[in-house]
Amino acid sequence: MVRPSIVVVHGDADCNLSVVLMDELDQLLTTKQDVVYNFFNWPTLVGCKLVVVAVANTFDLPERVMTGRVRSRLGKSS
Repeated sequence: MVRPSIVVVHGDADCNLSVVLMDELDQLLTTKQDVVYNFFNWPTLVGCKLVVVAVANTFDLPERVMTGRVRSRLGKSS
């Protein structure tokens, strides 16, 4: 069984930037997709210095599986 993993890398004190790497994104999807939505919504908050990088084995995952609200956080409206 493939297990999803999330790695957080913090920048130095001058930068105050964090990067979240979400591997096996397709394994993190649930019916409501709250976890994935919250991760992709987080960088849109004012003053947030977070970069989210997601890796999935499915090329068209946003179009096939993700709800409209999650796709909107990716910059995909359709």
